[in-house]
Amino acid sequence: MPPAPRPLLLAAGDLPSLVVLALRHRDRKPMPRLLFVHDGRDASAARLRRLREQMDRYGLGTLEELHAVHLRAERGPGGEAAHPPLADAQLLLAACQAAGRRGSTPVIWATARGDAAGDATAAVPARLAAHETCLLVRRLQEAAGVEPVPVETPLVELHLEQVMALGRRASVDPGLAWACAFRGPAPCGSCDGCRRLRAAVG
Repeated sequence: MPPAPRPLLLAAGDLPSLVVLALRHRDRKPMPRLLFVHDGRDASAARLRRLREQMDRYGLGTLEELHAVHLRAERGPGGEAAHPPLADAQLLLAACQAAGRRGSTPVIWATARGDAAGDATAAVPARLAAHETCLLVRRLQEAAGVEPVPVETPLVELHLEQVMALGRRASVDPGLAWACAFRGPAPCGSCDGCRRLRAAVG
């Protein structure tokens, strides 16, 4: 009987993708192949360094990298990198295409939308947007005449503090996660990502 195909994790070097790795390792589930997309965010190099540290921690030796220069990030009001429109759909479609080439299924998208960066009133629209993105990517694959790669979003209903709580139960080292929105050898400590990770770690 052939072995079951390994999933593919759209890994970003951040806390959610780290927690997915830790939970699968703890539960003795097949560890995923990893896809890292250089999407133009200033912190891309730092996120990749963190991801390689995560790979060392869990004994993962293979990483596929994809350069998506057309997704070069816009700027937020504080100068931080901001997600351009449709970036999630393009990243997820790229992951599904990579999974199809490698025979990996499903794609794991470790996005956490439980509170939309601290704004509880935006939580439901953010979760719906994630689900609609998955549906859009499925329809695009069907329109191209290819078998859609299923997408799992195991953390989509959670906010960052809940993700960290899961991580604690799996002995996650939060120092392996990158949350800062800025380029630099160390997190700035003052951007929204740094503040939220610090609050989640407690």
